[in-house]
Amino acid sequence: MEAFKDMAAKEGICIAHSGKIWSNAGEQSFDRLLERLRAHLPKARVVACFCEGMTVRNILMAMRRQGLVGEFLLIGSGWMGPTGMM
Repeated sequence: MEAFKDMAAKEGICIAHSGKIWSNAGEQSFDRLLERLRAHLPKARVVACFCEGMTVRNILMAMRRQGLVGEFLLIGSGWMGPTGMM
């Protein structure tokens, strides 16, 4: 993540918010993460996720709970779950 932040700065890409969350964090933690991200709307819409599939799933579930489906574009790689599917 630090390398991404360094490269983004060199290319003039603004990182509005940077946060960390454990994949096994509770629903409230994911909801708070999205509340912090929502504070940067409407300018910030792309979320670069450096995480595994379960964390992305929890982010998506929080987006659904908060009515934020379609508000953010999540990008990342390696989001495979234990069965090879997210």
